[in-house]
Amino acid sequence: MKGFLILAIFAALFSNALQAQPEKRQRPAGIEVIGKGEVIVKPDTFIFTITISDRAETANAAKASVDKKSKELLSLADKLYIADKDIESSQLRIRPIFASEHSSSSNLPQKPGNGPQQRPALIEVSRNITFTLLNFNHYDQLLEKGIQLGVSSVSRLRYEVSRADFFYQQALEAAIDDAKMKAQRMAKQANVTLGPVKYLKESESFAPRRVYGMTADAPNYQSLPAEQQISAQVQLIFEIN
Repeated sequence: MKGFLILAIFAALFSNALQAQPEKRQRPAGIEVIGKGEVIVKPDTFIFTITISDRAETANAAKASVDKKSKELLSLADKLYIADKDIESSQLRIRPIFASEHSSSSNLPQKPGNGPQQRPALIEVSRNITFTLLNFNHYDQLLEKGIQLGVSSVSRLRYEVSRADFFYQQALEAAIDDAKMKAQRMAKQANVTLGPVKYLKESESFAPRRVYGMTADAPNYQSLPAEQQISAQVQLIFEIN
C-alpha cells in the first residue's frame, strides 16, 4: 500500500510538470519555402585614419613637428568643407627611443632597466587623425597631402552605407516576392491551389557586409569604392486549398 501511494504521488508530480511546460508551437501544414533578396548599393561613408609622427632629441621639438603637419592636414580638410564633427584627433602619444632601437647594428631594442640606466636618444611623438568622409573624392586629396607630409601610416579604408536599414527593407520585400514565386511554381507542379500565408518568419541574422579597400601607396593612385550587398531572407508557409 505504501509503495502504491509513493507511485501515485510521483505520477501526480510528473503530470503537473508536463502541464506546466509551454506547449510547443507547431507550424501549420502547407507549402514551406525560403525566399532570398538582395540589394547592391554604393557606400556613401568612408572612414580612415592617418597617423602623424616624428622623432627629435626633445619632446617639444617632436611635438612642434607633429603639430605643424597636423595643422596643414586639417587646413586642407577645412578647405574641402569637411565638418569638424567628421574629424577625430587623438591625444599626443610620447615614446622614448633608446640608442639600441634606432641603431642599424641591432634590431632588438634593449629595455632601460637592463644594465646601466640609459637616457633616450630620441623622443617620438605621434597623433592619429580619423576622417569620416561623405565625398569619396576627398579621400585621394587627403591621402596625397598626407604622403607629401611624410605621415607614418594610413589605415585601411572602411566603406559603410549610412541608410543600411532602408536598403534592407527593399531586400526584405524582394525576399518575400522570391518566396511567393517559389511557392507558386511548387503549387503548379503539384497541381494544387495556393492559399493564404499561414506562417512568416524573418531571418534572425542580417547585416550589410563591410568591404575594406587597400589604401593608396602613391599620390597618383585613384581609389574606387567597392559595392556592398545587403541581403535578407524569409521563411513562408502557404496554405494549400
